[in-house]
Amino acid sequence: MAIRRAWAEGYQVTCSEVDFKHFLKVSNLFNYFQDTASLTIDSLGLGVDSFKENKGFAWILTRIRLEIIRMPRYDEEITVTAWYQDHKKWDFQFDFLVLDSEGRKLAGAVTTWMMLDIATREIRTSDQLGKIV
Repeated sequence: MAIRRAWAEGYQVTCSEVDFKHFLKVSNLFNYFQDTASLTIDSLGLGVDSFKENKGFAWILTRIRLEIIRMPRYDEEITVTAWYQDHKKWDFQFDFLVLDSEGRKLAGAVTTWMMLDIATREIRTSDQLGKIV
């Protein structure tokens, strides 16, 4: 599998994103993934708005596999990188990597997405999308 396009985004963990022990909540880690994935997919011309307008499709997350080595802490600066890995007939894979400010791996995830036709609520195949950069 070849990496098609990667996007890295920096974040600073805020007070409202942590638990009582000052570690980032998993739900907020997923928010970082979603935000970074959105920027990645926008760079491919398949962002939420253009995808809906041009194709009538929406992205739906169907699976996520998460590996946590260490959760980021309050006020820590991290980088989340997302990249489009490959696609099959029915699904698309995006991977994520979370690094601390020293470049050490904190977490990673592999996600699987499908395309939903908004009008019919049917899953669409990758060949209906056309070529992906």
